[in-house]
Amino acid sequence: MTVKKCPNLKRNVEECPCEHSDCPRRGFCCDCLRYHHASGEPTACEKKAGLVAPAPAPAPESAVTAAGEAKALRLMDYASCAG
Repeated sequence: MTVKKCPNLKRNVEECPCEHSDCPRRGFCCDCLRYHHASGEPTACEKKAGLVAPAPAPAPESAVTAAGEAKALRLMDYASCAG
């Protein structure tokens, strides 16, 4: 089992407005965003701020190879907190 490392985990857990205290993503904001946005729903943080879930965006051109195959995008490629 891999242990996740997050420099802000303690603060994230303390400030998390999610009502599900047993959620495995609690405190891991990047995982939470990815999970909820994939389902087209806002996170508890976004709900608290009065935001709605972002509309699903088409895959960027960089996510498709020359052969037209989708390649995996990694959150750490564009979010500094994820690395």
